[in-house]
Amino acid sequence: MKQHPSAQQVEQWVTGERRREVEQHLQTCRACAEEIQRMEELLKLFGSAVRNWGEEMRPARSWNPNVQTDSVSFWFGVWRSRVARVALAVCGAVAVIAVPVYQQEQRHRQAAAAAVQDEILLREVESGISRSVPAPMEPLAKLMSNDLSR
Repeated sequence: MKQHPSAQQVEQWVTGERRREVEQHLQTCRACAEEIQRMEELLKLFGSAVRNWGEEMRPARSWNPNVQTDSVSFWFGVWRSRVARVALAVCGAVAVIAVPVYQQEQRHRQAAAAAVQDEILLREVESGISRSVPAPMEPLAKLMSNDLSR
């Protein structure tokens, strides 16, 4: 292999798909061999970190079929984990249902508020139209009515 391995070939090598041409290149090219060695070490570190984290997250007492356990406490643990899952699922379902209902209610409230404002405006317009004389001309109309009464 005259060229350096491609990213896909390196990925295949690291995941265990070893090809003869890549192996020959790694024997002759120190830079590529060191790069792949660093990648393998990083993957090993990551794997051990995940395993350690898993050990830390594991409950202190887990069910082992070879060890005699108190069946009541075992079933209580199973029931508690199922209850927690069901409670979480119910909370999710309530959230999925409640959010659209709340939004619809908000739209209804906004529409009702707009209708009230529209009604107030309509009454103001109607009162302005129903006058015999517009409000700015009322003083003149009073003067004229006084002149007509003489």
